[in-house]
Amino acid sequence: MNARVDYHVRQEQLVKAPFGIIFADLNGLKLCNDKGGHEEGDRLLVNAAALLKKHFANDEIYRSGGDEFVVIVSGCTKEDFEKRVQALKKESSYGNTVSFAVGSFWSDRSEKLRECMHKADEAMYEDKKEFYRQHPEKAR
Repeated sequence: MNARVDYHVRQEQLVKAPFGIIFADLNGLKLCNDKGGHEEGDRLLVNAAALLKKHFANDEIYRSGGDEFVVIVSGCTKEDFEKRVQALKKESSYGNTVSFAVGSFWSDRSEKLRECMHKADEAMYEDKKEFYRQHPEKAR
């Protein structure tokens, strides 16, 4: 993912505007690993990736950290992007096999990629904070 962003910044491979950025962080991966072992945690990561592919099959999906994914959706309308984000949120809400904290941001200006990533990341952390506020038993 970092290389992809660098290519964009160096204008070697631009993300086509308009675009949307999604940060999706798994809720409860540590608890899953603690209770079921790393094999169970790995299964959760595979299921998380499959869910992202279901909603964003033709887009760029990256695993950016242990339990965090980033999706770059280029050349999309704001309405289409928001519709797809809402579908992901619905299918990954608490009680589903995969539960994500999701943050997103849409822009029509490609030079704002890093700024948009930052805003999507901040939104994801707000969503995660709200998840743990509502479900303290799932806290890390």
